[in-house]
Amino acid sequence: MKQMKKILIGALVAATLSPFATTAFAADSLKIGFSNRTMNGAFFNAMNEYMKVHTKEHGYEYISTDARGDLTKQISDVEDMLSQGIDYLVLNPQDPEAGLRIAKSAERKGIPVVVLDSGIPLSAPVLTRVQADNQQNNIMLGEYAVDEYGSEAMNCVLVSGNQGNVVGEMRRTNFLRGVIEAQLRKYNQTKLNILSQGWGAGINKAV
Repeated sequence: MKQMKKILIGALVAATLSPFATTAFAADSLKIGFSNRTMNGAFFNAMNEYMKVHTKEHGYEYISTDARGDLTKQISDVEDMLSQGIDYLVLNPQDPEAGLRIAKSAERKGIPVVVLDSGIPLSAPVLTRVQADNQQNNIMLGEYAVDEYGSEAMNCVLVSGNQGNVVGEMRRTNFLRGVIEAQLRKYNQTKLNILSQGWGAGINKAV
Protein backbone atom coordinates (compact mmCIF):
# COMPACT_ATOMS: atom_id res chain seq x y z
CA MET A 1 0.00 0.00 0.00
CA LYS A 2 2.83 2.43 0.85
CA GLN A 3 4.47 1.70 -2.49
CA MET A 4 1.20 2.36 -4.31
CA LYS A 5 0.82 5.68 -2.49
CA LYS A 6 4.36 6.65 -3.54
CA ILE A 7 3.57 5.78 -7.15
CA LEU A 8 0.33 7.80 -7.04
CA ILE A 9 2.01 10.81 -5.44
CA GLY A 10 4.87 10.62 -7.93
CA ALA A 11 2.41 10.55 -10.82
CA LEU A 12 0.46 13.48 -9.39
CA VAL A 13 3.59 15.56 -8.94
CA ALA A 14 5.00 14.67 -12.37
CA ALA A 15 1.72 15.62 -14.02
CA THR A 16 1.53 18.80 -11.94
CA LEU A 17 5.03 19.93 -12.95
CA SER A 18 4.72 19.05 -16.64
CA PRO A 19 3.00 22.34 -17.64
CA PHE A 20 5.96 24.25 -16.22
CA ALA A 21 8.55 22.33 -18.22
CA THR A 22 7.54 24.04 -21.47
CA THR A 23 7.19 27.53 -20.03
CA ALA A 24 8.74 30.46 -21.84
CA PHE A 25 10.39 31.61 -18.60
CA ALA A 26 13.96 30.67 -17.79
CA ALA A 27 13.97 27.82 -15.29
CA ASP A 28 15.90 29.76 -12.68
CA SER A 29 13.35 32.57 -12.78
CA LEU A 30 10.34 30.39 -11.96
CA LYS A 31 8.80 30.61 -8.52
CA ILE A 32 6.14 27.99 -7.75
CA GLY A 33 3.81 28.26 -4.77
CA PHE A 34 1.99 25.23 -3.38
CA SER A 35 -1.02 25.83 -1.15
CA ASN A 36 -1.79 22.55 0.61
CA ARG A 37 -5.08 22.28 2.46
CA THR A 38 -3.47 20.30 5.29
CA MET A 39 -0.31 18.49 6.29
CA ASN A 40 -2.29 16.23 8.61
CA GLY A 41 -1.46 12.88 7.06
CA ALA A 42 1.32 11.04 5.26
CA PHE A 43 -0.25 11.57 1.82
CA PHE A 44 -0.36 15.36 2.15
CA ASN A 45 3.16 15.53 3.59
CA ALA A 46 4.45 13.31 0.80
CA MET A 47 2.91 15.56 -1.86
CA ASN A 48 4.73 18.51 -0.37
CA GLU A 49 8.06 16.63 -0.16
CA TYR A 50 7.80 15.34 -3.73
CA MET A 51 6.96 18.84 -4.96
CA LYS A 52 9.97 20.20 -3.09
CA VAL A 53 12.35 17.57 -4.51
CA HIS A 54 11.16 17.78 -8.11
CA THR A 55 10.95 21.57 -8.29
CA LYS A 56 14.55 21.67 -7.05
CA GLU A 57 15.55 19.17 -9.76
CA HIS A 58 14.11 21.53 -12.39
CA GLY A 59 15.81 24.55 -10.86
CA TYR A 60 12.56 26.22 -9.72
CA GLU A 61 12.15 28.25 -6.55
CA TYR A 62 9.54 26.61 -4.31
CA ILE A 63 7.42 27.85 -1.42
CA SER A 64 4.61 25.97 0.30
CA THR A 65 1.95 26.64 2.91
CA ASP A 66 -0.24 24.51 5.18
CA ALA A 67 -3.83 25.75 5.54
CA ARG A 68 -4.42 23.39 8.49
CA GLY A 69 -7.93 22.66 7.29
CA ASP A 70 -8.89 26.34 7.62
CA LEU A 71 -10.55 28.05 4.64
CA THR A 72 -9.68 31.55 5.82
CA LYS A 73 -6.04 30.61 6.36
CA GLN A 74 -5.74 29.07 2.91
CA ILE A 75 -7.10 32.22 1.27
CA SER A 76 -4.67 34.30 3.33
CA ASP A 77 -1.77 31.94 2.49
CA VAL A 78 -2.41 32.32 -1.23
CA GLU A 79 -2.73 36.09 -1.01
CA ASP A 80 0.67 36.15 0.69
CA MET A 81 2.24 33.94 -2.01
CA LEU A 82 0.75 36.10 -4.76
CA SER A 83 2.31 39.15 -3.11
CA GLN A 84 5.69 37.34 -3.19
CA GLY A 85 5.53 37.19 -6.98
CA ILE A 86 4.96 33.49 -7.67
CA ASP A 87 4.74 32.51 -11.35
CA TYR A 88 2.45 29.50 -10.82
CA LEU A 89 0.10 28.44 -8.05
CA VAL A 90 -0.44 24.76 -7.26
CA LEU A 91 -3.62 24.50 -5.21
CA ASN A 92 -5.02 21.66 -3.13
CA PRO A 93 -8.26 23.41 -2.12
CA GLN A 94 -9.82 22.83 1.26
CA ASP A 95 -13.25 23.72 -0.09
CA PRO A 96 -14.53 23.86 -3.70
CA GLU A 97 -16.06 27.33 -3.44
CA ALA A 98 -13.04 28.74 -1.62
CA GLY A 99 -10.88 27.13 -4.30
CA LEU A 100 -12.91 28.92 -6.97
CA ARG A 101 -12.42 32.23 -5.16
CA ILE A 102 -8.66 31.60 -4.91
CA ALA A 103 -8.38 30.65 -8.59
CA LYS A 104 -10.20 33.84 -9.63
CA SER A 105 -7.95 35.91 -7.38
CA ALA A 106 -4.87 34.39 -9.01
CA GLU A 107 -6.35 34.92 -12.48
CA ARG A 108 -6.78 38.63 -11.77
CA LYS A 109 -3.04 38.79 -11.12
CA GLY A 110 -2.23 36.76 -14.22
CA ILE A 111 -1.02 33.71 -12.26
CA PRO A 112 -1.90 30.28 -13.76
CA VAL A 113 -3.36 27.75 -11.32
CA VAL A 114 -2.90 23.98 -11.26
CA VAL A 115 -5.38 22.13 -9.03
CA LEU A 116 -3.94 19.09 -7.29
CA ASP A 117 -5.86 16.21 -5.65
CA SER A 118 -9.08 17.94 -4.51
CA GLY A 119 -12.19 19.07 -6.36
CA ILE A 120 -13.03 22.54 -7.60
CA PRO A 121 -16.00 23.81 -9.70
CA LEU A 122 -15.69 23.31 -13.45
CA SER A 123 -16.09 27.07 -13.91
CA ALA A 124 -12.81 27.73 -12.07
CA PRO A 125 -10.16 29.43 -14.27
CA VAL A 126 -7.40 26.83 -13.92
CA LEU A 127 -4.62 25.66 -16.22
CA THR A 128 -5.24 21.98 -15.48
CA ARG A 129 -6.44 19.55 -12.80
CA VAL A 130 -4.50 16.54 -11.53
CA GLN A 131 -6.50 14.11 -9.42
CA ALA A 132 -7.58 10.50 -9.09
CA ASP A 133 -10.87 9.25 -10.56
CA ASN A 134 -12.62 9.04 -7.20
CA GLN A 135 -15.91 8.09 -8.79
CA GLN A 136 -14.74 5.00 -10.67
CA ASN A 137 -12.14 3.97 -8.08
CA ASN A 138 -14.72 3.81 -5.31
CA ILE A 139 -17.37 2.10 -7.42
CA MET A 140 -14.75 -0.59 -8.00
CA LEU A 141 -14.05 -0.79 -4.25
CA GLY A 142 -17.76 -1.32 -3.60
CA GLU A 143 -17.89 -4.08 -6.21
CA TYR A 144 -14.81 -5.69 -4.67
CA ALA A 145 -16.49 -5.68 -1.25
CA VAL A 146 -19.49 -7.53 -2.70
CA ASP A 147 -17.15 -10.07 -4.30
CA GLU A 148 -15.63 -10.67 -0.87
CA TYR A 149 -18.91 -10.88 1.11
CA GLY A 150 -20.99 -12.62 -1.53
CA SER A 151 -24.69 -12.82 -0.69
CA GLU A 152 -24.09 -12.14 3.01
CA ALA A 153 -25.39 -8.94 4.55
CA MET A 154 -22.80 -6.17 4.79
CA ASN A 155 -22.94 -4.25 8.07
CA CYS A 156 -20.89 -1.08 7.62
CA VAL A 157 -19.62 1.70 9.84
CA LEU A 158 -18.56 4.70 7.74
CA VAL A 159 -15.84 7.17 8.64
CA SER A 160 -16.51 10.07 6.27
CA GLY A 161 -14.33 13.08 5.53
CA ASN A 162 -15.09 16.50 6.98
CA GLN A 163 -18.56 17.76 6.08
CA GLY A 164 -18.68 19.62 2.78
CA ASN A 165 -15.50 18.01 1.44
CA VAL A 166 -16.19 17.06 -2.18
CA VAL A 167 -13.57 14.31 -2.36
CA GLY A 168 -14.87 12.61 0.79
CA GLU A 169 -18.46 12.80 -0.43
CA MET A 170 -17.55 11.37 -3.83
CA ARG A 171 -15.64 8.48 -2.28
CA ARG A 172 -18.46 7.63 0.13
CA THR A 173 -21.37 7.87 -2.28
CA ASN A 174 -19.64 5.95 -5.06
CA PHE A 175 -18.51 3.17 -2.72
CA LEU A 176 -22.14 2.77 -1.66
CA ARG A 177 -23.24 2.93 -5.28
CA GLY A 178 -20.75 0.22 -6.19
CA VAL A 179 -22.01 -2.05 -3.42
CA ILE A 180 -25.69 -1.55 -4.20
CA GLU A 181 -25.33 -1.93 -7.97
CA ALA A 182 -23.22 -5.08 -7.60
CA GLN A 183 -25.67 -6.64 -5.13
CA LEU A 184 -28.62 -5.88 -7.38
CA ARG A 185 -26.82 -7.21 -10.41
CA LYS A 186 -25.80 -10.46 -8.69
CA TYR A 187 -28.56 -11.13 -6.16
CA ASN A 188 -31.53 -8.93 -7.19
CA GLN A 189 -31.62 -7.31 -3.75
CA THR A 190 -29.45 -5.16 -1.50
CA LYS A 191 -28.10 -6.29 1.86
CA LEU A 192 -26.22 -3.18 2.92
CA ASN A 193 -26.76 -1.88 6.46
CA ILE A 194 -25.14 1.39 7.54
CA LEU A 195 -24.92 0.94 11.31
CA SER A 196 -23.27 4.28 12.01
CA GLN A 197 -21.07 6.94 10.51
CA GLY A 198 -18.80 9.64 11.83
CA TRP A 199 -17.42 12.86 10.32
CA GLY A 200 -13.74 13.61 10.15
CA ALA A 201 -14.08 17.35 10.94
CA GLY A 202 -12.61 16.88 14.40
CA ILE A 203 -9.41 15.54 12.85
CA ASN A 204 -8.96 18.64 10.69
CA LYS A 205 -9.59 20.98 13.62
CA ALA A 206 -6.93 19.20 15.65
CA VAL A 207 -4.15 19.98 13.16
